[in-house]
Parts: sequence; C-alpha cells; structure tokens
Amino acid sequence: MPGVTVDRFRFNLPTGWAWLEYDKCTYYREHFNDLASSKAVDLLVLSSERAELWMVEIKDYRRHRRTKPGSLFTEVSCKVRDTLAGLAAGRLVANDPISRDFAVDAMQACRLRVALLF
Repeated sequence: MPGVTVDRFRFNLPTGWAWLEYDKCTYYREHFNDLASSKAVDLLVLSSERAELWMVEIKDYRRHRRTKPGSLFTEVSCKVRDTLAGLAAGRLVANDPISRDFAVDAMQACRLRVALLF
C-alpha cells in the first residue's frame, strides 16, 4: 500500500491513488504563493479514476497551542479556496509537469472532500 508522510503523520493510500504535497510543490512555491498572500492545504489526494479529491490540512497543537487570532475553520476554508484557485490556474499555466498533471487530474474529480486533522 503506497503512502506519504506529512508533518510526521503517515498516510497509507490505496493502490492507484495519487498525492501531492501542494504547499511544497514547485508551482505553488515559485508562482502562486506570491499571489495575494495565498495559502495552501498540506496534502492533496486523488482517488483512483479521479472520483474524489481530498484536501487535507494538518494542525498539530500537542506541543504548541494555537496563537493565531480567528477561527481555525475560517483559516482552513481560506486554504481550501486558495488551493482550488491554484489548481484551476495550475492546470493551464504550471511550468513543472508534476504540478500541472496533478492539477489537470484533480480538476476532473467528481467529489471534493476536506479533512482537518488536529
């Protein structure tokens, strides 16, 4: 079973599922991140046959308490919004093939799921 480790958390994925650490990918880091202080979710996971796109945000407050003002849910919803905008643009203009190909496939998903792990 393939998997990915993000922020010390291991995600085991079914065979055929694809993933992208969106907040670390080249397109987001070098281009979209500078656009209007955009934000990004930690992990994108696309099920086989592009049926579902999972947007995963990880918050680990075991060592350090949350100090940001405002709602955690507002923060995550902004990251989801900005990530969707980045995917929509990235499928057309991303320079690196990994980001572009993932964005193309992700924008074809039939369902969107958001997971907040905290």
